[in-house]
Amino acid sequence: MKATIPFISWTLLVTYLSLAPVYEASTYKYIPHEDKLGHFVMYFIMSVLLSLILKRNALAQIFSISALYGFLMEILQYCLKTGRTFDYLDILANIFGAFAGTMLIYVHNKYK
Repeated sequence: MKATIPFISWTLLVTYLSLAPVYEASTYKYIPHEDKLGHFVMYFIMSVLLSLILKRNALAQIFSISALYGFLMEILQYCLKTGRTFDYLDILANIFGAFAGTMLIYVHNKYK
């Protein structure tokens, strides 16, 4: 039960960061597509936190829930028109982050 609170808190933060209106965006970026790192990290952490709730061998469910949530956030950005835009590369970054988090869990379980 106590592992549920960090996961829910993280999911709420990810939801807010994904859907909050954007009023002013910086047009200068140091690295092209630098926001993709943020997407990767958010869903990496989500997968790890989810593994604390689900059975650690539920890798398919952990990956699926995290990746589908990332996909849902992009669809909602498209539908809600809050100044955020749908981006296929964001979806890929979300999926890769969920996959990397799931693989970390797999490796941790295999070698512990």
